[in-house]
Amino acid sequence: MVHIHELWSHIHKVAAKSAHRHGIPYVLTTHGELGEWELGQKRLKKRLFMAITQRKSLQQASAIQALTAAESAAIQKQGINTPIRVI
Repeated sequence: MVHIHELWSHIHKVAAKSAHRHGIPYVLTTHGELGEWELGQKRLKKRLFMAITQRKSLQQASAIQALTAAESAAIQKQGINTPIRVI
């Protein structure tokens, strides 16, 4: 299993794509990066990255780790249907 931290970096995408390609399950920890305020920072860049690659990485993850119920709700608000675990 691969545990990926952070969303907005190229290395995250490489790790997720490689794990998926090799059939290795992976978990993503978003660290609050899908909250309303966070998505407003560098908004255009994040919207493009989400549309081009990020959504697919989030959807293909075995699970997403959230730290709070509010973070879980922010993830769900993005239309991500991957199981979310609040830890």
